[in-house]
Amino acid sequence: LTMRTFHIGGAASQRAETSKWEAGLGFGDFDGASSISLTGAYRFTPNLSAEINVADISGDYSDGWLAAVRLVATPFPEWRVAPYVLLGTGALHVSPRASLVSTEDRTDQVAQAGVGEDA
Repeated sequence: LTMRTFHIGGAASQRAETSKWEAGLGFGDFDGASSISLTGAYRFTPNLSAEINVADISGDYSDGWLAAVRLVATPFPEWRVAPYVLLGTGALHVSPRASLVSTEDRTDQVAQAGVGEDA
């Protein structure tokens, strides 16, 4: 599950100079299950920010949630299309929907790594 905020107009550096906080809302598909997520971010410097992401996952066979924290490094924030790398960790909890068989809820640690561009 990946959700990035899309900005229209202005270079990434202009946003970094004017706003320390950012929020996003995402909708998507998590391996066949519907998900809705909320992300909050704080920019420490134009090059480094931290993000917190929580998601609710609802499917035909299971429900769950995901909570994660990420560090995002933007080496060239002054570029109009600024590349970034991210690294994060969190937890994924899955509760199977089973009416005939006894099942266990599962909570697992997740790791996140990524590269992209902020336009």
